[in-house]
Amino acid sequence: MTPNEYKQILARALRELESFSVPEVGSFITEPVPARIDAETGRISPPRHQVRIEANTRHLKPFYDLLTEKYGLRRSEAETVAAAIGHYVGETMKVGSLELTGTGKLYRGSKGLVFEAALDDPTLASYGLASATYPGVLPGKALPTADSVAPKAAAKSTKPAKGQKADATEGASKKLVKKGEQSSAKASSKEAAKPPAKPASKGKAGKQPLSEGQQLKRQLMAQAKAEGRELSLRELAEIEIALENEGESESAPKSKSPMAALVRFTLIVLVIVLAITAGLL
Repeated sequence: MTPNEYKQILARALRELESFSVPEVGSFITEPVPARIDAETGRISPPRHQVRIEANTRHLKPFYDLLTEKYGLRRSEAETVAAAIGHYVGETMKVGSLELTGTGKLYRGSKGLVFEAALDDPTLASYGLASATYPGVLPGKALPTADSVAPKAAAKSTKPAKGQKADATEGASKKLVKKGEQSSAKASSKEAAKPPAKPASKGKAGKQPLSEGQQLKRQLMAQAKAEGRELSLRELAEIEIALENEGESESAPKSKSPMAALVRFTLIVLVIVLAITAGLL
């Protein structure tokens, strides 16, 4: 591989890997840096990524995996290429810096190797965002904060204007009196609208005796239960006819209209016909 290919591989690793190591160079650790606001100048710095270089090779595996998965190299070949890249970077750092086009620059600082991300790289620099200045803030003037603004705004909103303090007190008193009168009127109207109370019940004198239809129903149900079966259509028809004659049908609510009575009569006849057809009568 050529030196340009070495630089392309290193640039790709910086963009795609959070942490990786290069033999003879060290470990590249990518850390997110949150946005910052300078309260004195109003300067707003967007969030960005910062690459820190450590003097160890604890993260060789991610770099080897990149070479095998993205470039189709075998593990032994990946180790050879990684060592060649590390040797190339080390030799370059002895005489100057290493420019990675579109990604950043690698150079030797006072405390070791330093990587400086390119401003036009959204993945390593500032996510494509530029710095800005908060409007209305002059150099040397502190940026207003919520703690400093809130008390002043509250004081302005609660302080009455001149000549209006007495009027406000009098208006509040009138409102309270008027509200009390309205509440009393509403309470009186509610009492007048209430229906007269029902006289208290003296309690049940005793259980009402069962009608003939109810007795027939209970008798047929007990007989069917003892025989281990359901009520037949004939028995159901007998119960329905008996209850209908008493005006206490339990299968449908009683209606005063002639049409409803006709419908119930038709249903009873239909049940009897079905029972005859099934051979139960």
